[in-house]
Amino acid sequence: FWNEQIVRAEENLFMKPLFPWERIKIGVGSLRKKGERILGTWHGVSYSRSHFRDEKDEKLRYRSSIFEVKWQDGKPRVIRRLNNPLFQEEGEEYELIEIDEKGKIRARKRVNFLVDLIFCGNRGWGISGRGDREAEARSFSLPWLYEELEHPFNEYDVRRV
Repeated sequence: FWNEQIVRAEENLFMKPLFPWERIKIGVGSLRKKGERILGTWHGVSYSRSHFRDEKDEKLRYRSSIFEVKWQDGKPRVIRRLNNPLFQEEGEEYELIEIDEKGKIRARKRVNFLVDLIFCGNRGWGISGRGDREAEARSFSLPWLYEELEHPFNEYDVRRV
């Protein structure tokens, strides 16, 4: 089974990173249906940048946003995504420090990890992990979200990326 999946990996590819804020990797969270639309969460990871050009520190930054899928050929395909992060990590409360077994810092991250969406009327709430220690919710207007997703800048087709 897995050999066939690896050979056909490009066919099953869901999303690719496009922007500097998702340069290292991306990850997909939950899918939720709202009316006829299927919306999902995803995050991008990049290094923090210092004030000096092309110099990175060891902090990873996790930022999150929302995408929309349509079912095509029995598979979910991303058709639109907010290309600017909707959820960003701001402040020390978003910092997560990982320590190895010798007590040395293994990684420093600033994390705002969007994990789920809740809808009620014309409002949506994104539930995210702040620094992987606390949960927070932020609301947004669904008409605004739909308008943003329908902007040509946010159209997406993984086969054309």
